[in-house]
Amino acid sequence: MVSLKKDNYVPIAVICYNRPQHLKKVLNSLLKNPECKYSEIYFFIDKFDNLRSKDANQEVIEICKENWEFKK
Repeated sequence: MVSLKKDNYVPIAVICYNRPQHLKKVLNSLLKNPECKYSEIYFFIDKFDNLRSKDANQEVIEICKENWEFKK
């Protein structure tokens, strides 16, 4: 088994759009991994392409702003 130091974890990139429930599932799955507290997470959010997608996309943005248990 390889032992990694707390500063050796690679960042996590999450690409999101207008599916807030899918994003929550992904983040909660990642949080089941105990090493997530040592990993930085970066969100890349596509801009909505029509007014129907605007509300869902705003929900995604709000989820990303929550205080998740990642390093940064």
